[in-house]
Formats: sequence, structure tokens, C-alpha cells
Amino acid sequence: MADLSVGIIGGGIAGICSAVALKESGFGVALYSDEKQYQQNSPPYASLNPKYGIASYNHNLLHFHAIRYAKEFYTKHLDRTSIAFPGLYRFISNEDLNERVKKTVQNNPFLSEEISVVRHKSEQNAIFYKTAGWISTDTLLNLEINKSQIEIKQIQSQSTGHRLIDANGKIIANHDVVILCNPQSINTLLGQKIICEHYSGSILQGDYQSSEKVNLSKDGYIIFDDKTFACGSSYHKNKDIKYIDQNEEEKSLENKVGWFDDISKIQNAKKQIWTGSRYTTKQRIPYVGKALKEVKQSHNRMEFIWRDNILINSFYGSKGFTLAPLASRIIVKMLTNDLDELDAKFLNYLNPYQNLIKGHNKKNIIGFNYA
Repeated sequence: MADLSVGIIGGGIAGICSAVALKESGFGVALYSDEKQYQQNSPPYASLNPKYGIASYNHNLLHFHAIRYAKEFYTKHLDRTSIAFPGLYRFISNEDLNERVKKTVQNNPFLSEEISVVRHKSEQNAIFYKTAGWISTDTLLNLEINKSQIEIKQIQSQSTGHRLIDANGKIIANHDVVILCNPQSINTLLGQKIICEHYSGSILQGDYQSSEKVNLSKDGYIIFDDKTFACGSSYHKNKDIKYIDQNEEEKSLENKVGWFDDISKIQNAKKQIWTGSRYTTKQRIPYVGKALKEVKQSHNRMEFIWRDNILINSFYGSKGFTLAPLASRIIVKMLTNDLDELDAKFLNYLNPYQNLIKGHNKKNIIGFNYA
């Protein structure tokens, strides 16, 4: 299967990770990207945050494995000035954190060495996530990949493969397999409706003037190469809000800057605020796996029909940067027919059509678990 030609549509985090994983496995890969989209909507840094919950076993198991694989993947492909894994502090007010961690570990024993309650230098208790960090998105998105700045407007599926057509109706290429790596392409090329929400984010960057190595990871602080300082913030609105209140983003960033105990050591500070739209499934989970063609229903029977050799690997936000490397490896294993039981569990969890089968007898559902 490694001699297959694979066309990837979307040059963001999922597209880059997919291209790297496929190329390393010997596939012929071409990536097609509307470059403007990522220049406008990508923050300069992204957090790698597992976001564990108390009772969300499948969610926690996926993120537990994903954050470890992300660390391995990014360490291999990014230089040391573009990645750091010092851990992350999470502050939750009005809650017994010891009890929260105790319940989380009881429900998810594999997290026993991963999370703990610590006393931060701010004299507050916090939950510490041992494996968490930040990466430079600019470095990641500029990895050397066979990338073409072409917007694909149509896929023509034939017995010999899939033709990719541009906005002028020109046939760009023919590929055995196509992977859609952004929601816009899923909406446009497959006629699906992944919802859009508006958001804003901000970053404070500068030179950290100190010879000391200090772990500033506190819900958004990190030092790259012992010198470059970055402080992150984000402010989100739901899909019904058309305009972002940048004043709210300013306040959010200022609060985080205020946590730093010696702001005078940051020189050449530069603040950047961005706004944009991002697409997500209704369940707010990434979309990974086969592309749906149709659902046939008769009486109580429901049959899922998937498209041949059209796959999806689409993410958003910090969750995307955390999960994309592992999901890309699973995509490769789908193409090489090498999925194991854990891969199948993750794929079924990331199947965004879970809402369609709620209330139905599983015996009457055919083809839903495609892994």
C-alpha cells in the first residue's frame, strides 16, 4: 500500500502532520493548501495540553497516549528552540483539587503518575499536568513538505483514483487516496456542514534577560531556548457572535502577564492579537477517519456507507496540536491495514456521527465502526 499516491488538502496542523507521517512510511505525498487561511488564523505558539476530565475515560485515554506521541513527534521534527515540555499548571477556583485529582485517578488509573496537586509560587494550589508544553506553530507549518498553494474546488472520484480540480476547472492531479485536513474542504468538497465559531487569541513575546533557567509554565508561560519568552491567552465566542471584543482579549492577556513576578526582565516585548473563524463538529471533537457517503435507513435498520479512499484528519485549536501527530499515525495504519485494538478504540471515539446512532439498537446499525 505504501506505493499509493496520496493527495492532502489543507496545509494546517493536520495536513502537515499527515504529510510527514505518510512520507516517513514511504507514501508518495502532495499537499495542497490555501496559504492565506493559515497566515490569518494561526497563532505563533500553541499549547500541547491533554485537558483531562474526571470521568471521561475514553477522552483521557486518547489524550494520555496522544500527548506522549506528540512529544516524540515534535521533538523529532522541530529544533529545540521551537518546542518545550515543562508541564502545565491548571488553576481551578472554588474546588477541592485534592479530591478532584483523587477521583480522576480512581476513574483513570493510568493517570496516577501524570497529574498531581502542587503548591505554586503564587501561593495557590494547582493541578500539575506532567506531560504538557508548547510549540512554535510557525516552525511546524514551514516544515519542508511538497506543498502547492492551490485551492482545490472539486474532487472527481473514478475507478482509477480521485481527480483534484482547481477553481478554474483545471485538473491538478490524480491520486489514489485523498485526505481532507481542514473543515472548509469537508464542507466544500463533500457537501457536509461543519459549524463555524469565532475566536480570538493573543501572545506576548520578548527576550528574557536572565541567565537563570526558570520554568514559567503557568497556563500559558514558556521559555524557548532559555531566552525567548512567550505568554499566551485566548478568548472564545460561540458561533452566533460575528465580531470579537478585542478589549476582552487585552484584559485576558494582561491578567496572565500580571502573574509573571519580574516583568522587567522581558525586553523587546511585542504583543500580537488575532481573530478568526474556526470550524468544529457539534460534539466539539476532532474528525478523523473515513469520509461518509450516505446513511441508508429502512424501518429500524441504519447502514453507514463510506467513500472509497477518501479520509479525513481535521482538528482545531490546542486540541489539534495535541492530537494531530497520533491521528496522522493512525491514518497511515488505516492505509496499511495495520490498526490495532487501541487504534480502533480511538477512531470510534473520534467518529463525529455518534449523535446519529443515539437511541438506536446497536444490532440494527451496520458499518458504523469502520475501524
